[in-house]
Amino acid sequence: MVFNLTAVRAPAPGEDPSTTHTLTAAAVRRPYPPSPGGAAALFTHLRALNDGPDQEAVRAELIVLWLPMAHRIARRFHDRGEAIEDLQQVAALGLVKAIDRFDPTRGAFESYAIPTITGEIRRHFRDRTWALR
Repeated sequence: MVFNLTAVRAPAPGEDPSTTHTLTAAAVRRPYPPSPGGAAALFTHLRALNDGPDQEAVRAELIVLWLPMAHRIARRFHDRGEAIEDLQQVAALGLVKAIDRFDPTRGAFESYAIPTITGEIRRHFRDRTWALR
């Protein structure tokens, strides 16, 4: 399973504005955890946008912003016989599902995302192994 994040970002001075970049957690260094006001504003903005490239760009920004949290949750399950890279991919998938389903009027994102990501990882173990109970 490969999970690539592609988003259009603001071009650097002198750079072609139509350039699309692939974003990875290693390539993008952001302060973690994100500021509550900034993340809430992005979620509100995401919900206000119609389907299209602007919505995908904001969604990708949120994914990159919260990806360290998903990887941290995946590391809690590393000693269960599954490769850490696979667990990080499953956690990233859970993060994407959490971002798509989150309603910013109902509370903090972490309160929704952590159980969603953990549940996705446990579902992965349930479907792939016999040992997890």
